[in-house]
Amino acid sequence: MRIGLLSTVALTATLGIAGPDSRFAQLRDEDEEQDVIVVYDEDDEDADDRRGRELRDLGAKGHRRHGRLHMDTMRANRQVIERLKRDKKVRYVAPDRQISASSNNQVTHMSLRSITGLSTSQAGTYTGRGVGVAILDSGIYSGAYFRDANANCKPSRIVYSENFTQDRGTDDRFGHGTHVASILANNASCDSSKLEVNGVAPDANLINLRVLDSKGKGKDSGVIAALDRAVQLKKAYNIRVINLSLGRTIRESFQVDPLCQAVERAWKAGIVVVVAAGNNGRDNSMNTNGYATIA
Repeated sequence: MRIGLLSTVALTATLGIAGPDSRFAQLRDEDEEQDVIVVYDEDDEDADDRRGRELRDLGAKGHRRHGRLHMDTMRANRQVIERLKRDKKVRYVAPDRQISASSNNQVTHMSLRSITGLSTSQAGTYTGRGVGVAILDSGIYSGAYFRDANANCKPSRIVYSENFTQDRGTDDRFGHGTHVASILANNASCDSSKLEVNGVAPDANLINLRVLDSKGKGKDSGVIAALDRAVQLKKAYNIRVINLSLGRTIRESFQVDPLCQAVERAWKAGIVVVVAAGNNGRDNSMNTNGYATIA
């Protein structure tokens, strides 16, 4: 039995017969079309254009290039998958997975300033004025509390909005995005509701990138497209922070997970990326003291 096994291995190596390609391990092995995210090792605009044309000719649908993140998103058939397998610049291919909003209803708005270490007495020192924060969530409702208190509460501090979902519009139809934006940038000076609670940075500008629908659901591809847009808009709106209060089940190492890689590449572009963690409690299943369990 052992000799037979060694002979088989030797024959496989001699003939150059490849085993399963680990880069595609998460995909379904079937003829049906599937939504995928492709991560490349490097970016070459001319080669990317040629590759894109080839993939579309083979039947790729909704092909979208995220050059700043070195990724593609598309609906791929078997012919497209086989073409990608022959591409040595393909680092990893994963399914386009569903994501959802993350929140903790046990934390009150009033307690957030003390939790973050930013007391009311410090509010006048750290206001976020001139800083852009990209909120990737369910949209932001444009209320008075997001207006500019330094300009008679007339102009909105939501300086840019774009929708990356199948729904219409950029308004918040789920509520989560406005909740997150309020924690960050609520300005009580422009709000007549008597709440009188400022956010952590009440003068910050908001970049509203809607990635969750009216049910609080979205796809990895939408978040990746929004991250790509945030990197593109960094200079125009002085985007210093990206907030992602959303998530999903981890299926692979962060070293290849497209969503993790997109976050890392946004960070490498010089933007601080804040990501929800710990909403499901402490998990020490990998002996990491409850952290870094995505490794």
